[in-house]
Parts: sequence; C-alpha cells; structure tokens
Amino acid sequence: MKKKMMILSSIAIVLTLSIMAVGANDDKEGIREHAKKVQEQTNNKESNVVAKVSSATTTIELTDTQVETYCLNSEYITKKPKDKKEALESMIKEKVEYLIACEEGYEVGNEVIEGKIKEAKAVINSDPEQKVFVQNYIEALGIDEDQYYNEVYDSYKISLTIGNYKNNYVKNEIIKKDKNLKYEEFTEEYYNALEDFMKGVRDKYISENKIKIDK
Repeated sequence: MKKKMMILSSIAIVLTLSIMAVGANDDKEGIREHAKKVQEQTNNKESNVVAKVSSATTTIELTDTQVETYCLNSEYITKKPKDKKEALESMIKEKVEYLIACEEGYEVGNEVIEGKIKEAKAVINSDPEQKVFVQNYIEALGIDEDQYYNEVYDSYKISLTIGNYKNNYVKNEIIKKDKNLKYEEFTEEYYNALEDFMKGVRDKYISENKIKIDK
C-alpha cells in the first residue's frame, strides 16, 4: 500500500553544529525574534501544498509554509535573503534523494535516529552557549524540549538516510579507488564527484519515472 508522508517539522531547525554555532553567537533577543517569526508564520497561515515528490511507496508533500520557514532559517544562518523558488528546488532535491536512498535500502531505523538525537543533545548540553541558544529558541516557540525533538525527528531521518546512501558511495567508489584517502581529506574534487554521482542517480530515477515530482 502506498504510504503518504507529510513532513511536519515546519517550525524546527535541524540540529547541526553549524546552525548551533551561528545561534550561539547571537544575543538572546535575536534568537527569540527569529523563533517568534517562525512561530507566527506557522500559526498565522493555512498551509497549501506546493509540491509532491513520490516513489512507488511514498509521497512527500511540501507546503508553502515549509518553504517560507526554510527561507527564514536560511536567512537567519547566512544573513542573506533566500529566494522561495530556489528554496523549493533545494527541498525537492533533498526529498528525491531521500526516496531514492529508501528505495535502494539505505533508510535508517528508529534506533539510529534516536541515537543521533541523543548525541546532538549531549553536544549541545556540553556547551553552555549552544545550550542557552536551544533553550531560548524552544521557549520562544512556545513548546517544550520533547516537542521540539519530536518536530526535528523527520528532518533527522531524511538527513541520516541520505547521508547513509552517500557514505556508501564514498566508501565503495571514492575511497576504494584511493585507499590512502581519509574522510578529513575530502577535497572539493571528491565532493564534486559525489554531487555528480547524486545528480546522475536523481536524473535516472526521474527519467525512468521511478520518482515523480508534481508542483
């Protein structure tokens, strides 16, 4: 039976160290103001589906609210405006890669996701600045910590599944050809090779109609 998957984490920032580092350097009021904008956008607007990405078993819907929240978070991190069309294309690309990874058997399980969230919490709690950032952000959203981590669960699942798929390619193709290569030496050349591989896979799945994009 075909499963419909609606990404619910529209008010959440994915907990990566880069985002945490940006947030930790902000003042308390700046963090709260950003969270307030995200929360207001979520509460004040009825979401409309603007795109669907589908495989044989799963359909992921993307809404205009999610796109606008993506833009808000991107602008908060980079301090530069984010084009909505560009944001939507980035989100679609991610979902295509996620569904491909799932189709090829690289979907991560609940234990892995929960473990990574636990690791993220430990990293955050070990750094007073990051801990204050997350606490202020969550408080400004008007939710508790458990609700927040429930919100980011799907984002973790998608990111980790894509990462699992890419790491397999790196391990079996890139590093296999250069046995002396280490992950910390992953240069732009290797990154570009990985991106070219992913583009080829995306194009193949879309051209063969294994992944459908409606918008």
